[in-house]
Amino acid sequence: MIKYLFLFTINIFVVIYTFSQTEPSFVWARHGKSIGVDKFQDVALDQNGFVYTVGNFDEDLIIGTDTFPVVSSGNSCGIITKWDSNGVYQWGMSLGNLGYPIELYRILISDQNEVYVSGRLAGTCYIGTNAQGVDTTLYSTGSLRSFIAKYNTDGVLSWTRLLEGTYDNWIWNLEFDPSNNLVIVGDYNADVDFGNGHTLTAYHQLDCFAAWFDPSGVCFNHLGYHGHLEERMYDIAFDSQGNYAIGGAFNDSIFIGSDTLLSNGTGDAFISYYNSNGVLQWYDYFGGSQNSFINSDMVTNVEFDSNDEIYATGVYRDTLFFGQDSLISRGNIDSYLIKYNALGQKLNYNTIGGSSSGDAITGLQLDNSNNLYMTITGNNISYEDTTYYFFHGLDILVLKMNANLEIEWLKRGGSNSSDYASDLCLSPYGDVYVACQPGDNDPISFDTISFSPVGNNWYSCVLAKLSFHAPRYVNIAEYKNTDQQYSLYPNPTTDFIRMKGMEGQETLFIVDQYGKVILEKRQQVSQPIEISNLSKGLYYFILPEKGVALQFVKN
Repeated sequence: MIKYLFLFTINIFVVIYTFSQTEPSFVWARHGKSIGVDKFQDVALDQNGFVYTVGNFDEDLIIGTDTFPVVSSGNSCGIITKWDSNGVYQWGMSLGNLGYPIELYRILISDQNEVYVSGRLAGTCYIGTNAQGVDTTLYSTGSLRSFIAKYNTDGVLSWTRLLEGTYDNWIWNLEFDPSNNLVIVGDYNADVDFGNGHTLTAYHQLDCFAAWFDPSGVCFNHLGYHGHLEERMYDIAFDSQGNYAIGGAFNDSIFIGSDTLLSNGTGDAFISYYNSNGVLQWYDYFGGSQNSFINSDMVTNVEFDSNDEIYATGVYRDTLFFGQDSLISRGNIDSYLIKYNALGQKLNYNTIGGSSSGDAITGLQLDNSNNLYMTITGNNISYEDTTYYFFHGLDILVLKMNANLEIEWLKRGGSNSSDYASDLCLSPYGDVYVACQPGDNDPISFDTISFSPVGNNWYSCVLAKLSFHAPRYVNIAEYKNTDQQYSLYPNPTTDFIRMKGMEGQETLFIVDQYGKVILEKRQQVSQPIEISNLSKGLYYFILPEKGVALQFVKN
């Protein structure tokens, strides 16, 4: 990747090209097919290396070999999917689909492979089936209320909880504390009931909360912030000792501890820090004079590193004031990165953004070496003195910074239209899985992988993988089809390929005409194999244990 660094002097324009360190490549991308709006909102990894997504769709959706119908066209359904590390679809599960809307936003998986999902619903919605084969539904009268649900890795429901209340409520994020309790953060109108006697009542329009649930789904603690207009909690993070930080936004005022904070404009961002006993240690807030709405300036992501230092990211408009210092956006909406120590002192802060109308960090994670990984929706991204140029509207960007906050690489996926990043997760081997949505049906590319979303100028759900692992190649000439009883059908094909003349489980490769392994798996060879994400061209279906190579054409 080329970095463009522009230096200006009088009458002199200098362009300096430098090259980044070794960067990963997109090794696969998978997408659903629908004529409606379908999105993957979040992605997570279990302890066995399987990848899960959650999202929404509002017209019949095809993923892998499954079709998920919509009972009431235009009413969104929720979708949970599972994939292996090679991008092979394992299973999917549709939630809702009883004629009422449901939306899934977050997924979190514990070290014990417990899968937690959050979302919102109205009316009666199917949430899952338990181990006894009993279907579970939740019912919300009128307003959109939030819920959490716990599943195993096969999609079997353990329990679910609805956040009761008079009006709407939201869960913006999920996190585990060091004792493996589930912690949710969000906001609510009027009142909210977490169960087990834990309730909150709003002071005015919209107040925010954090709530703790044990692994059996029982709430045992909660925290609320109030103010004169609107307050939101967007994220929470814990260090290894149980200290925690909360990030969010407020409009007009917010009460934190015994203090009242007043916003500079309509919406300001805040971060607060508590010790492991839940005692407030410090807070910080910042914003500009923008008078649009509560989301003018906000903290959307909070993470701890191994030194218990805190990173906060979010978006701001125009100017962000930190006491006597400030950041000035390069466009209408930019993102920022702030680093604090455990005492609340700012160690670093900077803008990440460009001249486009909206550059937003949508996901943040750290690895064990304190490298930072981010998903960004943006264009013309600048950081310090370096600008990365992209030429087609908003793109899906994945960025890595080292512990010194220096950018090591930045990868792009995108089309001629605007495309949107949702979030990311990391494998122990340095692989990055990205949930995202093309914003149109223009062809979209992830390095050498490209496909055209299906739909009528709407979003499409996409899961992509970045990896440093070098592609594997095989010598096609070593394999021959010596037995004419073997054949592939349909051939040419567009979506699936099957083998005729053989039964049983076999290791198989799909390779391109140059011998690059595109897919490797073990399965019943007579079962359909999805190849819809392959580019058009010539490919080989190889059974290495049988010494067989069959040619097929992907249209």
